[in-house]
Amino acid sequence: MFRWLMVTMLFAALLLPVCSFADTRAPGPDTMQAQVQQAVDALLTTKDWLQLYRLVNETWPKTLPEAVQKQLIVALLKRMPSDRALVLENTCDMVIMSRLAAGKMSFAGHGIILQQDLYLEGGRCAWAIEELIGSTGLPAITEGMTPAQREEAARQAAYRVIEVMAMPTKAR
Repeated sequence: MFRWLMVTMLFAALLLPVCSFADTRAPGPDTMQAQVQQAVDALLTTKDWLQLYRLVNETWPKTLPEAVQKQLIVALLKRMPSDRALVLENTCDMVIMSRLAAGKMSFAGHGIILQQDLYLEGGRCAWAIEELIGSTGLPAITEGMTPAQREEAARQAAYRVIEVMAMPTKAR
């Protein structure tokens, strides 16, 4: 647990420059925390697949400043070990590999194929992080994982996020 806390603190200290965003001004701490909490709440309560996809891939990049997105990634990393069940509807244009293999989903022959289980809080958070950083290299969060396996996946995800971040160039 201490190692996970240290990794999270290291990540928070380095904070990921994710990609180019519309507004890079950092809001005040209270405003930033409110925006992060609102984004997390929206991620976890949105039930419709297409609305969820648009929230993460269209709304967040256009409306959340870079500093808020960085803090959002930290908040999502902290929630990755959760196996709380979430509702997801209208999934005809996507399939989750672990649920397909278990016979819990069918593949219509088209759409997005996901490794992360969006029916689980941890999986949805992992998927959102992947979308924000533009990388699908995070360990999959799926049904049947033990708490220790989910903790390890979250720890590995934090390392992966650090790996893909761009370090600032210093003038010499």
